[in-house]
Amino acid sequence: MSDEVKQEPLLTLDDKDYFEADFNEDSMKLLNMTKFAETQIRNLNDRLAMAQDHKQKLIADLSQALNGGSEEATIITTETKEVKDESAE
Repeated sequence: MSDEVKQEPLLTLDDKDYFEADFNEDSMKLLNMTKFAETQIRNLNDRLAMAQDHKQKLIADLSQALNGGSEEATIITTETKEVKDESAE
């Protein structure tokens, strides 16, 4: 039996595995920038999902207000502070 530890690839690209020894300084920088970009994309997708959910809630609240729903609407600003719309009182 071999005591050699199986090295995991750092990257699989186009069905080919690349190991640490395959990377020079420039390719390692590119890999790190790609990982950073992926993290940013994930964060932006999370923010987009939250904004879309917030928009749907606002549309539902608007629809309810326009169709004789609640007298008081809750308005949430971009700073996420709640402000009561007292104009209906």
